[in-house]
Formats: sequence, structure tokens, C-alpha cells
Amino acid sequence: MHTPAFPCRSAEGAAWARAEVEEARQRNLVDSSYDNNYQKPITRLEFSHLILDTLSAVWGYSALDQVIGSPDEIQDTFVDTTSIYAVAANRYYIVLGWGDGGFHPDNYITRQEAATMLARAGTMVLNLTAGPAISFNDREQIAGWAVDSVDYVSGLLDPVTGGAVMNGNGTGGFSPLGNYSREQAFLTALRLYHAATFADTVQPTNAPTPRPAATPAPTPRPAATPTPTAIPTPTPAPVSTVRDTQALKKLIHDGIWRGDKDITFRIADYIPAGWDIGETLVNLGRELSYEPDMFAFVSASWDWDSTSTFASCHPVYDSTVVSDYSGAKQLYREGIADITAGVDPGWTTVAKLLYLNSEVCLRFRFADRANTNAYKMLRYGSGNCEGHSMLMCALLDEVGIPSLICRSSSLEHT
Repeated sequence: MHTPAFPCRSAEGAAWARAEVEEARQRNLVDSSYDNNYQKPITRLEFSHLILDTLSAVWGYSALDQVIGSPDEIQDTFVDTTSIYAVAANRYYIVLGWGDGGFHPDNYITRQEAATMLARAGTMVLNLTAGPAISFNDREQIAGWAVDSVDYVSGLLDPVTGGAVMNGNGTGGFSPLGNYSREQAFLTALRLYHAATFADTVQPTNAPTPRPAATPAPTPRPAATPTPTAIPTPTPAPVSTVRDTQALKKLIHDGIWRGDKDITFRIADYIPAGWDIGETLVNLGRELSYEPDMFAFVSASWDWDSTSTFASCHPVYDSTVVSDYSGAKQLYREGIADITAGVDPGWTTVAKLLYLNSEVCLRFRFADRANTNAYKMLRYGSGNCEGHSMLMCALLDEVGIPSLICRSSSLEHT
């Protein structure tokens, strides 16, 4: 847990950084375990600790408590550390493990790795929006996976100083592979703290002062010239302008949820002129099959008249579900409500995601290959990858987090 910093050590480190370092310490962002040797490179574990203490300072309560329920949860996350800070940083997706199952806590982080961790904290946890990025002269040396993060942290401003959360090396470059010192880490943590806590009340000091707009001289109005009154041209009755396949998707979705056997619609109302009708409808049926609440839907056949005026959808239903469709829908609704009941609306998106993922892992087994949708997962307590994905999508939808089902055709995996 957080240990208060020792008395002032402002004599250490660069003179230009002392004020910010001291403020970071006073705000309890810096733990005593690494509040020394400021020029020393910071490690993965120390930087994780620093970011989590920064989140705690922003929120006014422990960031650890939001993702760590009990000591037992930290035992099996990494093979080389049981640090609660390593596990919590991983739970927030601020830092990931290595392919060998380790966290590598004592490894020094590079500048581009620090930028990535800061960017994940800023975007995924704090929901902060950055402005234009700094154009570094060594941009081509930044790893592809870190480019967006470097852009983000160089475009995210500290509203107290007006500077970027993470700047360059003083010569126009970023030095992505260079080590990141403890002192530099303390400064960026403080700037992230400022960006999260003062953005609505303090403006950057380098913001230009707006000039008052010039008042234009009045322009004399020319004498009005009478014009003949035009005779209006009769306007034909309006034709439906609704040309939106999402509206058609909702129409078919609602019909399937009711259990309709035939769903007829006017093509011109939903499919733009020039589109291939058959291809559009086939793709629509495929999209519907990935809607979590379409668990009774198996497939659909389509037909339309020779003038392409009207079309009909004929859903094919799972007979084992529609034999008691009302009961199945009730089980589905109650099951989703029960799992999401523990979600606090005030949580961050990441916290909600982690909670729901934990609930699914605790309540359901990976087993029966036949259970491929959310309803069957809820009914039987197990399912395959597709079933787990469908259920997770339904839960995220319920708590207001948009999500998509992704499938790999080459791996035949969801």
C-alpha cells in the first residue's frame, strides 16, 4: 500500500525539476520506496506503482480497491511477482505481461514504454482527451505500437503549466529507446494528475489572449427594388427519405424478438437506390446472427417482388427455444440483470469491464460446444468461445458499453 514520502529531498535531481518533484511528493504520488536516486532509471514495477498512486490521488480513494478484491487474486497473475501494484496495473490494462508469463518487475522501462503506460491510464482509465501532438524529429525510430501513445502524451497538456504531459529530449527528438529516470517519471505523473483534476478550472499558461473582434462600419443599404412575386411550383408529395440499413436491421430485429414468421417492408424506405438488394439482405441476416439477444434466430430466407417494391424476411427459429419463447426471453433478461446488478454506474469503463469479465469467469465454465449464444450460456452455465463472447457482449450492452463480436475466419474462432 502507499507509504508517505520521507521529508524533502529537493537537493537531489536537476534544479529545473525540483519544484514539480516536490509537488508530486506533497500530493502523495511518490512512494518512499523509490523516493531517492532521482537520476536512476525507473523500473516497470516502480512506474506501475507511481501511476496507481496518481490514480488514487485523482479519485480520492485507493485505485487498488477497485480491481483487487482479496490477496488470493494476486497469486497466479504473474510467475515472477505477487506485487499488488503489478497485478492492479495489469487489471487496468496499463501494463501487460510478457509471453513467458512474467511481469519483469525490475526491468527499466524505455521512454516509449512509459508513454504507452501513461496513454493507457489517460485514455482507458481517466478518459482524458489530448490535443495536437508534438512532431518529433526521430519519429521514425518510435515503434509502431507506441506511435499513437507518444502522440497522445505529447498532445495532452498540463493545464497548470501549459506544457505537455511528456515532452521530448530538448533537441527536437523523443529518444524512444532511452531509459526514463525516476525524476522524469515523477514529473509526468504530476502533469497527468493536473490534467485529470484541474482541466475544468485552470487554463494553460501559454494560451494566447483572444483579440477583440473589430466592429465593422455600417454599410449603407441600397434602396429596395421591388421584384415580381414568383408563382410557386407545385411540389410533389414527399417520398420516404429513410434510407438506412440500421433502421431495417431494427425492424427485422424487433420482428424476430416478437417471433414473427414474416416481416415485410418497402425496399425504397430502407435500401439506397443502386445497392444490390440480395447482398444487402444476406449481410443484414449475418449481422443479426451476432446480436446477443437474437438467440432464437438461426437464419433467414428473403424474397422480393419483380418490381423490387416490397421484400419479406422469413426467419428460421431454433425450435428448442421458441417452444417456450416467452420463458426463454424472461430467463435471458433476468440473467443479464442479475450479473450486471453489481456494476456501479460511477465506475470507469475499465472497472466495469473487469468486473463483468470476473463474473463471467466465476459463474460459467468453458465446456459444451453446442452452447454458442448468451441464452444457452445463462441456461446451462457453460459454453464455447462464441457463447462466452455473446454473453460478454450482452453484458456490456446492458451497462452502456458499446461492443462488437469479432470472428477470425481463418481460425474459425470468435
